[in-house]
Amino acid sequence: NLAARSILLYGPKGCGKSLLARVIATEAGATFIDISPKKIEGKYTRPKVGPALLIYKAFLVAQDNAPAVIYCDEIDQVFQAVKKGKKKGKAAASTAEGADEASQNEPPSRIKKDFIAATKQIKTGPDSTDQDRIVFIGCTSNPFGESVDTKELLAAFDEKVWISTPDFGTRIILWRSFMEEKGVPSQVTTSGSLNLTSLAHLSEGYTTRSIKQAVDRV
Repeated sequence: NLAARSILLYGPKGCGKSLLARVIATEAGATFIDISPKKIEGKYTRPKVGPALLIYKAFLVAQDNAPAVIYCDEIDQVFQAVKKGKKKGKAAASTAEGADEASQNEPPSRIKKDFIAATKQIKTGPDSTDQDRIVFIGCTSNPFGESVDTKELLAAFDEKVWISTPDFGTRIILWRSFMEEKGVPSQVTTSGSLNLTSLAHLSEGYTTRSIKQAVDRV
């Protein structure tokens, strides 16, 4: 069975992981549902009930609008390791005001349990239906951080894909493309008067974003 219910894209910042996730959705004609930490911050904050409701609604919308991509950027924030000796969650507040403040500070990891459970509900193979045309895509530039539960993070995804910095040939294409976007005539970028080969050599290890920023500063 080659079908993946979930895919983890990991690699340096600025290499196009988020863009790739959106391209996958576009090329598949899929609905794109973003549940990244920045998107859900301050929403569905009621302890226990809130995270379950958030994931349930995202999953329900995905089923009703399949094919769908449920996307989570900075997924490492969801899979934070629980420190030894530290109680899970916050202690119950003694006042209504304190309880409300605690709910507003719920961390991204609050959705982890329901996120994992939702991915397992997707059927693959001969038992699948049109409503199972859903894939969860998580992106991270920090899968092996000290505060991340790496083992649990990797186990939560069917496929793990490394997104690296662009190779030599791709860097030449990127330099040319970004320069032409800035108004440099294509005759200049292709004639040899502009040494793109040297730029590609000098920018080894650069991310796509870094090359774009370098061109924009000129």
